[in-house]
Formats: sequence, structure tokens, C-alpha cells
Amino acid sequence: MAMNALGIALRELESTEELAGEEELRELARRLRAGDVPEDALPQLKEHVAAKLRVSNPDYLERYS
Repeated sequence: MAMNALGIALRELESTEELAGEEELRELARRLRAGDVPEDALPQLKEHVAAKLRVSNPDYLERYS
């Protein structure tokens, strides 16, 4: 378990990807709840999740994408 945590920490430090900011994600969530779905919502969310998986579990991303 510790090795997994260290691997995640290392990938996080090495990552140069810019994730959507918390405020941006809150605004998107608010719009989605209100039924106001931006045209780029799905690609934006897919990329956000993929970027997080590249850090937390890249094998999972490779296996299921």
C-alpha cells in the first residue's frame, strides 16, 4: 500500500497537466444541476477524469480507455 501511495505521489510531482480549477468545476456542476449543459461538458469531464487517472492509476486508464 505504501508503494502505491509513493507511486501516486511521484506521478503527481512529475505531472505537468493543468487540471480544471475547483471554482471552474463548481461552476460546471452548478450549470449541470440547473440543466444548462455546455457543449464542451462531456469532453471537458472526460479529460479531467483521464488526467486524474494518469496520476492515480494509469494502468486502469490504459485498460479501459
